[in-house]
Amino acid sequence: MKQKRWMIPLLILFIGIIVPLKTHAAELKDTDESVVKWDTVQTETSTTWEGDPYAEYTFEEEDYNSYNDAVNNLTRYAVDLVGDRKIDCFTGKIPIKIKTDKEIEWNHAHSNSLTQDVEKTALNWVMFGNNISKHELLSFSYSRSSGYENLRDFRLLVNDLKKTDDGYTCTVSICVQYRFDKDFFQKYETGVQNAVKDMDVAGKSDYDKAYAVCKWIQRKIKYEPGKYDQSGMYAMVNKEAVCNGKAELACYIGHCVGIDTLYVGGNSDDDHAWNLMKIDGEWYYVDPTTGPDSATFLQGTDYIQTSFREVKYKDEDGPSDDEISPYSYNVMHSSCNGEHEWVKSFTRNPGCTKKGYDVYKCKKCKNSKFINFVEPLGHDYTKVKVVQEATCTKPEISEFICSRYDDDISHTNPCDGTYSYTKKEETAPALGHDWKDNGDGTATCQRDGCGETHTHIWKKTGTVAATCTDTGKTEYTCTVCGQTKTTTIKALGHKYETVSTDDATCTTPKTVHKECTRCHDKKDETSGEALGHNWRTSSDKNSKTCIRCKTTHIHTWDEGKYSVEPTCKDAGKKLFTCTDCGDTKTVAVKSLGHDYHLVRTDPATCTTPAINHYACSRCGDKVDQEDKDHPALGHDWKKNDDGTVTCQRCGQTHEHKWDTEVISKVSCTTDGVTRHTCSICGDTYDDVVKGGHKWTYKKTGTNTSVCLCTVCGKTKEHNFSIFSDKESEKKDPTCTKAGMVVATCADCGRRRWVYDETRPALGHDWKDNGDGTATCQREGCGKSHTHTLDEGEVTKKPSCEEKGVKTYHCTEENCNYTKTEDIAATGHNWDVGKTTTKATCTKDGVTTYTCTACGATRTEPIAATGHNWDDGKITTEASCDHTGVKTYTCKTCGDTRTETIAMLEHTWDDGQVTTKPSCTEKGIRTYTCKVCKATKTEDIEATGHDYKVKDHKDATCTEDGYTTSVCKNCGDEKKETIKATGHDWNKGEVTTKATCTEAGVMTYTCNVCKETKTEEIEATGHQHTEIRGKKDATCTETGYTGDTYCKDCDTKLSDGKEIPATGHQNKEVRDKKAATCTKAGYTGDTYCKDCGELLKTGKETDALGHTWGKGKVTRKSTYTAAGQITYTCSRCGKKRVITTKKLFYPKAGTKYTVAGCQYKVIKAGAEVSLVGTNKNTKSVTIPAVIKVKGVTYKVTSIGTKAFNGSKKLKKVTIGANIKKISNNAFYKCKSLKTVTIKSVLLTKKTANKKAFKGVNKKMVIKVPKKVKKAYVKMFKGLKVK
Repeated sequence: MKQKRWMIPLLILFIGIIVPLKTHAAELKDTDESVVKWDTVQTETSTTWEGDPYAEYTFEEEDYNSYNDAVNNLTRYAVDLVGDRKIDCFTGKIPIKIKTDKEIEWNHAHSNSLTQDVEKTALNWVMFGNNISKHELLSFSYSRSSGYENLRDFRLLVNDLKKTDDGYTCTVSICVQYRFDKDFFQKYETGVQNAVKDMDVAGKSDYDKAYAVCKWIQRKIKYEPGKYDQSGMYAMVNKEAVCNGKAELACYIGHCVGIDTLYVGGNSDDDHAWNLMKIDGEWYYVDPTTGPDSATFLQGTDYIQTSFREVKYKDEDGPSDDEISPYSYNVMHSSCNGEHEWVKSFTRNPGCTKKGYDVYKCKKCKNSKFINFVEPLGHDYTKVKVVQEATCTKPEISEFICSRYDDDISHTNPCDGTYSYTKKEETAPALGHDWKDNGDGTATCQRDGCGETHTHIWKKTGTVAATCTDTGKTEYTCTVCGQTKTTTIKALGHKYETVSTDDATCTTPKTVHKECTRCHDKKDETSGEALGHNWRTSSDKNSKTCIRCKTTHIHTWDEGKYSVEPTCKDAGKKLFTCTDCGDTKTVAVKSLGHDYHLVRTDPATCTTPAINHYACSRCGDKVDQEDKDHPALGHDWKKNDDGTVTCQRCGQTHEHKWDTEVISKVSCTTDGVTRHTCSICGDTYDDVVKGGHKWTYKKTGTNTSVCLCTVCGKTKEHNFSIFSDKESEKKDPTCTKAGMVVATCADCGRRRWVYDETRPALGHDWKDNGDGTATCQREGCGKSHTHTLDEGEVTKKPSCEEKGVKTYHCTEENCNYTKTEDIAATGHNWDVGKTTTKATCTKDGVTTYTCTACGATRTEPIAATGHNWDDGKITTEASCDHTGVKTYTCKTCGDTRTETIAMLEHTWDDGQVTTKPSCTEKGIRTYTCKVCKATKTEDIEATGHDYKVKDHKDATCTEDGYTTSVCKNCGDEKKETIKATGHDWNKGEVTTKATCTEAGVMTYTCNVCKETKTEEIEATGHQHTEIRGKKDATCTETGYTGDTYCKDCDTKLSDGKEIPATGHQNKEVRDKKAATCTKAGYTGDTYCKDCGELLKTGKETDALGHTWGKGKVTRKSTYTAAGQITYTCSRCGKKRVITTKKLFYPKAGTKYTVAGCQYKVIKAGAEVSLVGTNKNTKSVTIPAVIKVKGVTYKVTSIGTKAFNGSKKLKKVTIGANIKKISNNAFYKCKSLKTVTIKSVLLTKKTANKKAFKGVNKKMVIKVPKKVKKAYVKMFKGLKVK
């Protein structure tokens, strides 16, 4: 490498992100008190998806009086949560209330302007040490290179944001996950604390602090590329890093010692990173990698440009040009106190990658500065050789080298890049195959020497989705040759779904709102007509209300007319008509009533009470009335020996005359009760009538019927469980249908043909016809089918050159037809190849490839390697007046080539003024080459006039002044005019005051020349007015608005107006009483609130009556006890209790499934029969009893074919209550080997060996000992133990 080693760190393109701090960094406290309320926190613990401990903290609600208050306090909470570090992964939730007018704007689901402002504030604190301790700063460890280096996650989320009257409420979640464990962080923090202690810079200058930080990092952190080269925290813990880690660590330590430090990173010829530090209010560049004793310490922008191609500050908040020092710290704080005497030292011409510039040195303090920068020239690349020729599949590769590049650093203007940066390779694309489609799904390359063929491999490259109204398309492109094809997708059509429905109202019809689920097209559909008002007249008939839309019309009744006059006996009627709508109502007028007086009284007997006889004094009408105080005496009955009874008071005798009353009707499910009562003496007795279904059958269609109860009309499905044994009532199975048998309904006796599950369909006997079809050969069938082939299977695998075979089978059941097709050969699988002839500098070699499958071979040329030139040797030196020559030799074959060395630049002396410049004309400086004595000249700018004032006159308010000047050097004279200043008027003074109707005068005086001027002041007008004679209107008396007068001049400006009486506008109702369920109410009297006058008398309202709710079951009915339903009035809370009847036991025929077995009720509330089981079960235990819905049933029988077809059943245990086992109960249970019978209730009539027809021949029946003899006879032919 040509450059000096100390220059390497400077070769950077700064693309850093720099955030400056506008004020000086403060000394940070080591720690501070946390604001987190840990004593009241609610904690929930769990684990992360990685299995690490996780905690969710919920804190007390916080109230903030402003938006800024919320941002600052939430930032404080977030920073302290990170510093406290209770666990390595957690979320802190803080419910908050904010009083603010500021709008909080959402960015996405859980982030808004509030969370952004908190995160920005936290970043500012961490970057610049605001409101933060050293411990908290290190807990974040921020740099623009690594972000929050110690934190894997630091986010703020907002949930349940709600707008309130004075601000917002929400819950803020602070999500934190640490990157490093506590032990690693402790080592890091202790390391930073010890480093600050070692520096001992408390109270020292910014310069001393910057020097100490860079010196400590240079000495203590070893420059060692490797595992930890990009991390500041690792740099501190492991004491090794490259420039990036050192620059990040400088940010952390810089803030801890109280100096603003920023990270700067980028790339040039080598990647590098360093820092900006703020020293005495100005930013300077420092490099902790090279240390403070190198030339890179506290440099300005001029020095940086001497080695950098470009300097960029991408962050918009970065330091401005004015904030970064233009020169080094030594120049800005020199021993000559800034009074530099600069002398040009030398000029650096621009190179390919570096700027040119002039170097000036101060004669007094010997410091240097760099100015007059010229942009780099850029490389001049020349093509050297073609490394690889282009083919169909390979690109052309060419090598280029900068024509200015020279390894000899002694030359004055070589290319200033290293060799790796001055050469480049350019790749021209491969020629690509010239494909031509063959029309058979393949394509072949037409280029000479290629001829490669491929099968199109289609890949979907684009889809235009079909919409409801437009067709779509799918585009496919061959991934090999790029040929395309397109298929069309049909339009989908609208798919409307109902979104909402507006029911019909009194005035509008029903409307259905529909929307297409695909394109969201909307349409509305109406049906029917508007409902029209459904008026309901109020109880007092004074209004009517539509029960649908609640529209209310209040009637205004006229005085009414009698339609029927009332008499003594008959009520009258009065007809009222609504003056608005014409509705009428008739109000009954009470009859006048008779004016009765007592005429005589008849005493009471056994059968009649005392009778009072009255006559009306108005109409003469007569009436007899029972005397309630003297009721009938009643018979004093006494039974006689002949069954009759006789009254002891009146002697009346009678035989019983019975009246019959049905107390409860007889039904199919309950018994009925008939009560007999003597109509004479009241004796009673009851008869019970038994109930139950009476089944027959009823046709419901062609060949369909149901069981019908002739009593209650109930229907149910037939129970065809009795199968015929007669051969004449059986049909054989066919190819597609099972055999049939005549079955009888166990309830109604209906007979029907049904499929016999024991004789399944035979299946077709197919024979291939040779035309793609097959026909069934079974007699009486003749059905045909077209072969449908499966996906096929490979029956012979293909090789590299031989085809394979794939066989397909017909998918039709029982069809054995097959078809075969060839599989194309796989082609060779070539290995990576072996060099059989090596390539030289100028000649190609050969590579041989072998097929890994079959061993076949093929060859391929290896391109010539090209010459391997050495570094070259200068055979003719270049000078100022001629070029040089450099000769290169191939290290492989010895061939040579030459290269021209550009002429060197002249070495100019400091120059000599040969023509001095004047005030208006340029001078000339002549330079001479120290080597070849060649000369060159450059202009010296004219000095310009040096004028001195000769005569001067000041300008006045109204007249111009002038200044006359003469040049000291050439005597040139010039005169400059000074314009008049104009008057400087004072604020003015009122010399005549304005009135309401007359103008005034304002006089102004010039402060310089005392000249005056006047301005008119407009009349004020009647500005201050008042109202006189004002009187407010009352309910019954008029008022007056009052007359308007000017308060200043007492002039009457306008007359007032009369105010009409207000009327009784403010009304109130007094003595109003609401009606209750049992008591009437009162509408109340209407009074004027202003004057207290009674305006309207109220009316009495009817009692509302109870409004009973739906009722609540307070005691459920059972099979043995009645229940209760309690109803509560929704208005007054009064309760009433209704008794409900006992439950009826489930009727006979009801089916239940218990433990996989199906049971049918054969006696309501008492007995069931097992009628079915799970066909896949292996073992069944039939219990003595089952309990279903609170009812206990005895299991007393096993139904016909209950276990029919249970092929896996091996063991059965029969319970102790079984009285009957039906024929064919275990029909064809071929695996059944063990039957245990616990019941002793079976007889020859209720069980025999037919129950076990078709079971396993080795089946054993185990029975109780006391019935063994009887059961052996009962199951004769079966093995009984």
